[in-house]
Amino acid sequence: MFGQLRDGGVRSALYKQVILLAGLLLCPVMPPVRLASWHMAWFVLFLPYMIQQESQSRHDGAVSALAVGYGRDAYARLKEILLAIPCRTIRCTSCGDAAPFVRQVSVVVCAQKLPEGSWRTMLDMTRAVSRPPALIVTSKHPDDRLWAEVLNLGAYDLLAEPFRPDEVFRALNLALLRHQDLSAAAVRV
Repeated sequence: MFGQLRDGGVRSALYKQVILLAGLLLCPVMPPVRLASWHMAWFVLFLPYMIQQESQSRHDGAVSALAVGYGRDAYARLKEILLAIPCRTIRCTSCGDAAPFVRQVSVVVCAQKLPEGSWRTMLDMTRAVSRPPALIVTSKHPDDRLWAEVLNLGAYDLLAEPFRPDEVFRALNLALLRHQDLSAAAVRV
């Protein structure tokens, strides 16, 4: 059903209005104790759709993500998840291969360990760009220490491998939106 509404046109806007109206009409029927959870259920149920609509209107199909350090199988799993997000992805196997593309993307997704360095090398590369892309690090063995280190040094997020589609979708969409909001703010200044 959502696939038919991806054009972002009148049907999409009408659909959102119907969902909101249905939520408002059905909520008074619910007991007062459950009212908050009922609103939350509507929000959680339709949040992916709202994010997808927002990201479609902003991404324009441009190259938006750079995947660094993944073999064919891991990249195939990642790419399968990324098909739900309207962005194109470039795959590079090493930091050296990724260097020319860092300026062109909104998000860099990289493995913790890379052939010519680590995620820190990619973080340094992203910081050297005037409008740095968000860096999402992935690890097969994430722990609290790595999570704290990744976030404290300035990366956007840490994701566990094997990839969970909902986590990748959430992290990448929010990183894309954040990067585009920061880019729009930089243009206004």
